[in-house]
Amino acid sequence: MTKFTIVAVFSIFGLLLFSHCNSGTTTNTPTGQSTIEPKIADTLPPTSETNIPQPGGKEEEAVEKDFGTIGMELLKTEGLGELTIGLSTKQVETLLGKPTNQSKPEVWEADGYTHQMWTYKKHGLELDMSGETASSLNLGGITALKTCTLKTKRSIGIGSNMNDVMSAYKKELDKESSDTAYIVAGSVYGGLIFTLKNQKVNSIFMGAAAE
Repeated sequence: MTKFTIVAVFSIFGLLLFSHCNSGTTTNTPTGQSTIEPKIADTLPPTSETNIPQPGGKEEEAVEKDFGTIGMELLKTEGLGELTIGLSTKQVETLLGKPTNQSKPEVWEADGYTHQMWTYKKHGLELDMSGETASSLNLGGITALKTCTLKTKRSIGIGSNMNDVMSAYKKELDKESSDTAYIVAGSVYGGLIFTLKNQKVNSIFMGAAAE
């Protein structure tokens, strides 16, 4: 091996070591020190699902889950109290009565559908009613705010602990899209999004947050 080759090998090794030591997301603290922002995957105990995936193994299959499809399937069985995605305006009013406020129907460019927001201050709810026309609206999205007392079908509600959420939605949990501020069960294109504050649920969204 020539002197040039030896130098090149050690140079590459040094670069890889430097890159490894500097990987990860950091945030600055008031004292100027850097800390690593915790991710959901970092908070879970070592299991077969959190170990490094092995080619062709079960771990690799878990990484390749289609969370979009998983989220849409989840919405078919989930709900908040008796509210479920797809209810008609009449069914919603039967459960909750007339909304406190109703926005003006508006066509969204993102999906081409007509949307109208229904607010129920007493229940701490904001409902996205949507459909092809203003006269054919159905429940398309549910947002539970901090005063809401309703719970999901898996007994998660405002104030629930982060670990309880992760346990309840373990199979649908998208760890790459989740952190200590948000937990995504399914995906933003369909599923549940739990907003956290001090590791407790502060709000819940059910439906499609993006198109």
